[in-house]
Amino acid sequence: LEELPASMSGCESLTDMQIVSCPNLTEFPEVIARLPKLSGLHFAGNANISAEGMRQGLQLLNSEGGKTEKGYSPLQILQIPGQKCDYLPDMTNMTHLGMLDIHGCGMKYIEKAFGKEHYFAKFWGQNNEFSYLPKDENGYFMALHSDLEEFNMSYNKFTELPNIFLGNSLFMLGTIDFSFNEISALEGGESEWKGINTEIL
Repeated sequence: LEELPASMSGCESLTDMQIVSCPNLTEFPEVIARLPKLSGLHFAGNANISAEGMRQGLQLLNSEGGKTEKGYSPLQILQIPGQKCDYLPDMTNMTHLGMLDIHGCGMKYIEKAFGKEHYFAKFWGQNNEFSYLPKDENGYFMALHSDLEEFNMSYNKFTELPNIFLGNSLFMLGTIDFSFNEISALEGGESEWKGINTEIL
């Protein structure tokens, strides 16, 4: 597989797509971002797409994929494990995204926080090079809600435990994993630390 035809954008019933281990694919197929009902995408093992090219593909998913009735992407599941990508671009148009798997991509940072209204069930960002997480104007990286089953940032380069949680939250989070980092302090120090309400840390 070397490319996908532009005419695939007319596949209005196509909701799930898996493109895995295609060595002749050298660019992220733009038509994926124009599938009107795509809710699940597994895109991995396509080793000859550059890190920059993959990031541009994600940017396209966020911009072109946002052209729905309410202006937001219908994508709910995005899995790109091991797919080379230099950083995670702004993905805030993906308001329905509930599962994100970006583990092992070599990402160095996340461009923009998802914000306090964005609910994840699973967020897998382990085995990258993250050292901090961005926040919105209210101090949120993402919504804090009992829907969150797992937030995994193990095997990265954090030296401080990010201050993105709330100890007095009404919602208990699932598993929060920052193991195998270089953490020796709390972000902002003990006086600024907001705590965390979670089942497993």
